[in-house]
Formats: sequence, C-alpha cells, structure tokens
Amino acid sequence: ADLSTVGPWDFAGKLGDTMTAHPKIDPETGRLHFFGYEFLRPALTYYAADPGGRVDVVSPIAVDDATMIHDFAITDRDVVFWIGPVLFGADPANPYPEIPFHWDPEGPCRVGVMPLDGPGEAIRWVDIPPCYVFHGLNAHRDGDDVVLHVHKLDEAFGRRGDLVPSRPTEWRIRAVGSD
Repeated sequence: ADLSTVGPWDFAGKLGDTMTAHPKIDPETGRLHFFGYEFLRPALTYYAADPGGRVDVVSPIAVDDATMIHDFAITDRDVVFWIGPVLFGADPANPYPEIPFHWDPEGPCRVGVMPLDGPGEAIRWVDIPPCYVFHGLNAHRDGDDVVLHVHKLDEAFGRRGDLVPSRPTEWRIRAVGSD
C-alpha cells in the first residue's frame, strides 16, 4: 500500500553478494534477467528468474579482471555484456583517489554475447577499442547480428574525470552460433 522498505530480497538464497541496478524484464515472457559482479576478484554471474520471482538460471561467466560492469542488454535470444577498462583497485594517478576504481587503457575492453537463459561457458567475447559504456539504450537482432545502441565514452574515471561526454553508438556483433 506504500513504498516502505520491507527488507532485502535474495531470491531464496540464490542471489550472490551483488546485483545490477539495471535488471531487464523480457516483455514477451515476463522473465527477469540480471547479473552481479565482484569488486575484489574477477567474477561475473548471470541470473534469470521466472515471472513468479524464482531464480532458475545461475550462470558464472569467466572474466580475467575485476572491472566495473554497470549495465547489460538482452534481445529475444541473447544476453549481452560490455566490459570496459575501468578496473577496481587504487591508482596513484587517479584524479579521484577516494574512488576505488580507475581507468586503465591497457585493461580489457570487449563485448560478450551468449544465449538468453544460457550457460556462461557459451559466451563469445569480441574485443573493441578502449571505451566505457555506463548505459545501453536498446538491443535487438538483425538476422545473425546482435545490434546494440549504447552511450559510449572515450574514457571514464581517468585523467579527465568522470564527466566525459558520451555519444550514441551502434555496435553490431555476430550472434553465438552464427558463421
């Protein structure tokens, strides 16, 4: 009847320690798709829950670095993650030393596509030039391509700070299982 907090929800113990601020609801199925990542160790986990809120997909995804992953996208068949070179940990050159992450242009920058509700082992990563994306705008299929519209930044949390202008950008990634 109101917006009072009733307490934490951990999906009956199936949720790890973290969860994205940007879960997605599939408009066709009502399924909830979301992810969590770790700050102190490389880890990414994809989750999906049925319309009743029961988690039925928990898929760890192998990643090499502890990076800040703010958002992701889904299509009717795919889950799409983007990883930019914003790494957790101290950097003396960071203009904001109180922030526990920093821009590393040598860090990973890639987009991963995997089947919706699929296992993390099925992800296919594509390297892209260094950039950072906080938010996606849309994702859909165009034949065998996954088309993403994102707000791309040339860097984030680097020497230029965190107020770097973004620009709408389209990425096309060949879907998993396509030639």
